[in-house]
Amino acid sequence: MSEVATDKSILETAAPSDGEAAANRAVRRAVTVAAVVIAAHLPLFLVHLRNLWVMRPHYQFFPLLMAGIGWLLWKHWPRWSVAQPPRWWTTGLLACGLATLTVSGVLFSPWLAAAALVLSVGGLIGRYAAPGQWRDWLPVWLVMWLIVPPPFRLDFRLISWLQASTSQMSSMLLDIVGVQHLMEGNVLVLPGHRMLVDEACSGVNSVLVLLVLTALYVVASRRPLIWAVPLLASSIVWAWGANVVRVTTVALAQAWFQLDLSGGWRHELLGYVTILLALIWLGSTNRCLAFFLQPIDLRRADRSSFAFRPSSLTDAWNWCVGAGWAGGKQKKRRSTQPPPPPAPVELPAQPEKGFEAPDYLWLTGFAVLAVLQMAAFAVPAVNRDFHAVRLEQADLPAELAGWALESHEAVERETSSKEGHYSSGWQYRRGGLECRVSVDYPFEGWHELTNCYTGNGWVRLSRQPVNEESQGGAAGAYVEAEFSKPTGELGWLLFGLFKHTGEFLASEDADRAAWPTIREKLARSPLGSWLLGIRYGGVADTSYQVQVFASRSVGLTAAERAEVRKLFLAARAGALNAYLDKATKGEGKP
Repeated sequence: MSEVATDKSILETAAPSDGEAAANRAVRRAVTVAAVVIAAHLPLFLVHLRNLWVMRPHYQFFPLLMAGIGWLLWKHWPRWSVAQPPRWWTTGLLACGLATLTVSGVLFSPWLAAAALVLSVGGLIGRYAAPGQWRDWLPVWLVMWLIVPPPFRLDFRLISWLQASTSQMSSMLLDIVGVQHLMEGNVLVLPGHRMLVDEACSGVNSVLVLLVLTALYVVASRRPLIWAVPLLASSIVWAWGANVVRVTTVALAQAWFQLDLSGGWRHELLGYVTILLALIWLGSTNRCLAFFLQPIDLRRADRSSFAFRPSSLTDAWNWCVGAGWAGGKQKKRRSTQPPPPPAPVELPAQPEKGFEAPDYLWLTGFAVLAVLQMAAFAVPAVNRDFHAVRLEQADLPAELAGWALESHEAVERETSSKEGHYSSGWQYRRGGLECRVSVDYPFEGWHELTNCYTGNGWVRLSRQPVNEESQGGAAGAYVEAEFSKPTGELGWLLFGLFKHTGEFLASEDADRAAWPTIREKLARSPLGSWLLGIRYGGVADTSYQVQVFASRSVGLTAAERAEVRKLFLAARAGALNAYLDKATKGEGKP
C-alpha cells in the first residue's frame, strides 16, 4: 500500500515539471523566432541608419527616436501569450515584412529594409501579445514608422517649403520693424551682408525633433486621438514659429548691432533658446487642450437623482476624450498612469514539442534572406567614388570663341555627399557683356541646375531643352533657361552634362534619374546584378556639368544670345577634351 502511495506522489510531483518544461520550450520557440526575424533585417537596416546620418542631416535625431521607442516598449510592454494561435493579421504583417525584405535585398534598398523591419516587428508583437493588449503596443508601433523617411523625397519638399515660408515671414517682420533688406528666394540680403536661410538657421532639424518629442509624449501619456492630432500639428507650427524668430533675430542683430549670430557658439545658443521657446509654446497648447477636452463628470447629486438619465452625447464625448463609455452608469476616468507590471507569460494548455509549421516557415524564410544579405555584403561594396578629374584654369584658353578670360576661381563645397563637391569657374568678357563659365563635378546622372538658381533667389521664367548635332556628328543636348529677380535683374542660363565616357546626357535623363528602370535598379545591387547575369559595377557613373550664366538689368538681344551660345558650346567642348586628355593620362585626380 505504501509503495502505491509513493508511486502516486512521484507522478504528482512530475506533472508540474512537465508543464514547466513545455512552457520553457514555448518561450524559447518564441524568442528564437523573434531573434531570427529581427536579425534578418539588421544588415540593410544598419546601412539605412548610416544613410540617414550622412545623406539626410535633418534625420540625425534617430538615436533619440530609437531610445524613446525602447523606453516606450519597456513602459507599455503587453502581457505575453505563447499559447494563443497566430491571428490572421499578424501572419499578414509578417508576410508583408518577408516580401518587403526580399525586394529590399534584391534591389539593395536600405529604405525598404527599414519598412520591412517595422512591419515584421508589428507582426511579432501582435503574434505574441495577449488578446486585448493592442491599446498598449499599437501606438508604439505607429511611432516606429518615424524611422522610415517618406517616399519620393517628400521630406526634402517639406524642407523647401519650410525654407520658403520661414524666409517670407521673416521678411514681413523685418518690414514691420523697418529694417532695409531684400529677400532673394532663401537668401536674406542686408547692407553688406548675405545670409542663406538654410545655413543661417532654417531650423529644419528642430521641426522634426519637436515632432518626434511630441509623438513620444503623446504615446507615453496615452493621449486620445482627438487630443494627439492637434498637439502633433501644433508642434510643427511652433517649430516653424521658432525658426522665424531665429532668422529675424539674426537679421536684427546684424542690422542694428553689427553682431553676427549666423555661426559659432552664439548661433548654437540662439538655437537652444528658440527650441526652448517652442517647447514652452507646445506646453501651453497641451494645457489649453487639457482644458477644452476634459470629460463631463456629472455631480453625484445629479447621478443619484431619480430623474437622471444618461445622455448619449455625454457618453460619446467622454469616449472621445478617453474617459470611457458610461453605458448607463458613470465609469471612472481612464488613468493615464503607467500600467502595472506585465503579468507572467501564459502557458500552453498542453505540452508542445518542437516548432509549429508556421514557425518553420518564418525561420526558414528570414534565415535565407539574412544569408543572402550577408552574401551581398561579401561582394565588393559599391564604391561611391567617382571618376573625378580636377579641371584647372589652364584647361580653358585665355580667348574662347571671341571671349577674353578675366579671372578664374576654384571652389570646394562642403556637401553631405561627394556630388557637386568641386567647381572650377572662368569669368569671360566680350565687349560690355560678362559671362561666367563653370564646370561643376562630380554628379551621378542628371543634375537639374535650375533648382539651384531658384533656391538662390532667381525666378525661373522658362526652360527649354535643346538637342543639336555637334561637329562630330553626336547629339549634344543642353538646356536654356531664363530667370529674373525681384530687383529687375534678368539672367540667361545654358547648361549640359557629359559622362566620364565622353557621352552627352540629354535633358530627358532627368526623368530616368528620378524613375530608374527595374534593370537599372537591379544593376546597382549585388544580388540583382547576379540575377541579371551582368557585371556588378563598383564605381558610380560620373557626369560633369558645364554651365554659362549671363545676367544684367536688361535682357539679352538675339545677337548676344547667339554669342553666349557659342561660348557655351566652345566651353563644353574644351572641358570635355581636357577631361578626356587628363583621364587618359591619369592626371588631375583630386
